[in-house]
Amino acid sequence: MSLKLPDKGQWVFIGLVMCLVTYYTGSVAVYFLNGKTPLYIWKNFDSMLLWRIITESNIRTDIRLTAIPSLLSGMVSSLIVPVFIIWQLNKTDVALYGDAKFASDNDLRKSKLLKWEKENDTDILVGAYKGKYLWYTAPDFVSLGAGTRAGKGAAIGIPNLLVRKHSLIALDPKQELWKITSKVREILLGNKVYLLDPFNSKTHQFNPLFYIDLKAESGAKDLLKLIEILFPSYGMTGAEAHFNNLAGQYWTGLAKLLHFFINYEPSWLNEFGLKPVFSIGSVVDLYSNIDRELILSKREELEGTNGLDENALYHLRDALTKIREYHETEDEQRSSIDGSFRKKMSLFISQPFVNVLMVMISISVSCDGKISLFMSVLMRKIYHWLTIF
Repeated sequence: MSLKLPDKGQWVFIGLVMCLVTYYTGSVAVYFLNGKTPLYIWKNFDSMLLWRIITESNIRTDIRLTAIPSLLSGMVSSLIVPVFIIWQLNKTDVALYGDAKFASDNDLRKSKLLKWEKENDTDILVGAYKGKYLWYTAPDFVSLGAGTRAGKGAAIGIPNLLVRKHSLIALDPKQELWKITSKVREILLGNKVYLLDPFNSKTHQFNPLFYIDLKAESGAKDLLKLIEILFPSYGMTGAEAHFNNLAGQYWTGLAKLLHFFINYEPSWLNEFGLKPVFSIGSVVDLYSNIDRELILSKREELEGTNGLDENALYHLRDALTKIREYHETEDEQRSSIDGSFRKKMSLFISQPFVNVLMVMISISVSCDGKISLFMSVLMRKIYHWLTIF
């Protein structure tokens, strides 16, 4: 790096300062050269003494000669001025917000956050350099922000999906990740790959109720969790929370009744034109086709069904109670409950294709091994999907 020197204006300023330093340093030195003590200089200092020694004719020769070494000492002292200024001009200041530069090989080797190697099973791929990959190793959450079509997917998303061996869920509204990386993840990385796009016939199917077993002790709790997702009321106030809660209770009653029909009285499925599948779509079909008065009139007969254990009888009674409460609700309030119910279930009512997809099951979130799930709901249809979840 070349030495930075003062410009013309700065040199003029330096010259003036050097002259002043030379004279005033010499003015002090002349006292010492004439045998005066520091205390005497402190009490009797006269800045014009050196000038008079040089210019006045009545000064003794031996005293006049002391002006020469005094000025020389001042000149030597004045050299500090240009040296100090040149040092200031070339001093490297510490940047307030830090400095950035391209890393050298040595920087990469010393880095604690990056690994420079060809393969890595656990870290995040962030780049390539001299035939090796750069991996971010810190146990951090990584957020990547850039404008539309700036290359986020091509630079980071796709490369990581092509090398990361572990299970993952990818939000992929444009389906570019699925099209480019799914076969690599399936064949080379040993993942089971799934595309979830309920508005596309190429999607895999997913049935949330497949994982809810009302015969098990945890069944009721699992169903309540799903209801809170479908008909959220927690944190809400007013009419929306009230009618969401009532719609959720009615949906729970229908789901439990459907489970009873499938497992204990399948003849009722034909009565209401239902598929023998425990799914959201089948619950919606039961909502549309049910004859509540008929069901409630057969309560004793249903509760006397052979093979019912205590748990199944509890769920059946709970289902019939919720259906009775809905049936006995005043027309105006029942209309509001129906509004909340239909709003959340509108996707199944208006688009039978989605109903079919949510009946079948090909995605098992509890399966053994590694899975890659690509969530590929197109942005223009995301609102319809969010009305469910």
